[in-house]
Amino acid sequence: MNELKEMLSLEKDPRRIECYDISHTQGENTVGSRVVFIDGKPVPSLYRTFNIKSVPSGKPDDYKSLEEVLERRFHRVWKKETNSNHNLQLVDENDPWSMPDLVIIDGGKGQLSAALKGMSRANILPYEQNSNNSEETSNVLEVEDDDDDHQYENDDHSIMEEAHYSSSSPSPSSPTSLLGSSLHVARVPIVALAKKREEVFVNNNSNPVNTNSNDAKMLLLRSLRDESHRFALNAMKRRRRKMNGGF
Repeated sequence: MNELKEMLSLEKDPRRIECYDISHTQGENTVGSRVVFIDGKPVPSLYRTFNIKSVPSGKPDDYKSLEEVLERRFHRVWKKETNSNHNLQLVDENDPWSMPDLVIIDGGKGQLSAALKGMSRANILPYEQNSNNSEETSNVLEVEDDDDDHQYENDDHSIMEEAHYSSSSPSPSSPTSLLGSSLHVARVPIVALAKKREEVFVNNNSNPVNTNSNDAKMLLLRSLRDESHRFALNAMKRRRRKMNGGF
């Protein structure tokens, strides 16, 4: 974790790390996965799967699928206010949807861009080295917005396997169109891990930030990536059996 902190210029050790992957069979039964490691160890109770709703069956689109998964996931990081959306806060650290210290995307620069697009719709922006200062100690910024025409619909009770997401639902066009006229934006470090050369990519940098694929920090990242792939694959197989009547 110390090596990751140094490589990514983070302000604190990435104790809670989440990794995301997409699995499907030629575009059928597409599933997204989230695995969580805390202090370098997997925490299966925090694993989640997402049945993809926005991509037509039989038309594989990992980018669109990642957009959906990251949007849905990071909607959950905000406390739901019953009275208004004008004073939003992040859920506390004991919540299963609390803010991670680092997000990993299985893939390269294209997958990273897709994930960032989905996160932005949930008012989450990528951490950047020059974005943190004394005025951002809470990692949350308040922004103003005059456009509240778009509303995101979310079905709270079924997030584990069937969280509500439909390609026909209205989708916000920008981070500030999501939660009302006065809202917050939070930041989180995010990287993509490309499997072919085990390269780590960050936002706004076309070159990989790692120089070694086998040191301790890379072994940790690769463990997360491989676990998210395994979990997504198993979830996809279960969904396929369910759709085929158990066969």
